Amino acid sequence: MTRIAIVEDEEKYYHILKEYIQKYAGENSEEIEVVWFQNGVEFLEKFHSDFDILLLDIEMPVMDGISVARDARKVDDYIIIIFITNMAQYAIHGYEVNALDYVIKPIAYYPFSVKLRRAIRMIRETSGNSLLLPFDGEDRRIPTKDILYVEVHSHTI
Repeated sequence: MTRIAIVEDEEKYYHILKEYIQKYAGENSEEIEVVWFQNGVEFLEKFHSDFDILLLDIEMPVMDGISVARDARKVDDYIIIIFITNMAQYAIHGYEVNALDYVIKPIAYYPFSVKLRRAIRMIRETSGNSLLLPFDGEDRRIPTKDILYVEVHSHTI
């Protein structure tokens, strides 16, 4: 199952994105779970490497999307970030946080579905490159290249 976080302060765009994701899932026989956060602070408080894709509005009150992406990258290098924006000039900042792509509002289904397909394909290609493990009371994505050995004691890794 693919887990997608939508961080969008406008409920209208959240509903459009959710509808498009459900349509894509139905057309492609995908299992996708969607979780909505109305602002970046709320997302970051609950984020522990447990999402595969982050659909992130750039212009939001309290904390802008670029700042949210920077903080998310400190926790998870593997999450796929797709920015949602009104103006294409903001999308250039996506390079700073290794974003996959951006979607311009108003959002059209076909270009969005192409970007979503690309993101899901990338998840499948890299899924064997990391493990989601409990660490200090939260789940963390650990690159397999960083694992030297695994020790199991009383059913605990």
